[in-house]
Amino acid sequence: GLKGAPLPPAIELSAAVRARDGSFRPLGAGDLVSARDTLVFRAQTSLAAEGLLLLQRGSARPEVLGAVHLAGGPQLVQGDDGLLGVSLEGEQGDVTLWLVAGPKAPSPSEAVAAIAFPAPALTRVPVRVRVQP
Repeated sequence: GLKGAPLPPAIELSAAVRARDGSFRPLGAGDLVSARDTLVFRAQTSLAAEGLLLLQRGSARPEVLGAVHLAGGPQLVQGDDGLLGVSLEGEQGDVTLWLVAGPKAPSPSEAVAAIAFPAPALTRVPVRVRVQP
């Protein structure tokens, strides 16, 4: 076989709202969420991967929220401190959360660039929500 750059992982990403009572409500694309909500993520990955989670407000430049560690298979998305939760406090309108991952973790600048211009070694997966105050 040909030797080359490692293939990027195949990743499916879904989000759920974690309620104050600890329950979870799955979200569909473009669902309305409250600025009081916290989002958690479930991923299905073909390979172990390292990545970054980024938040983009409308068409503004994405901001890095933190590192993500993915094992192969189905899982809740973990960060450096365990289960990764994203608070929507202070957010309003259209928000996209991006997971950018590869065999090795991208730098913040590589991850931001990959959102605008897909990179062959990285997988990028969006979750879009509309935040109501």
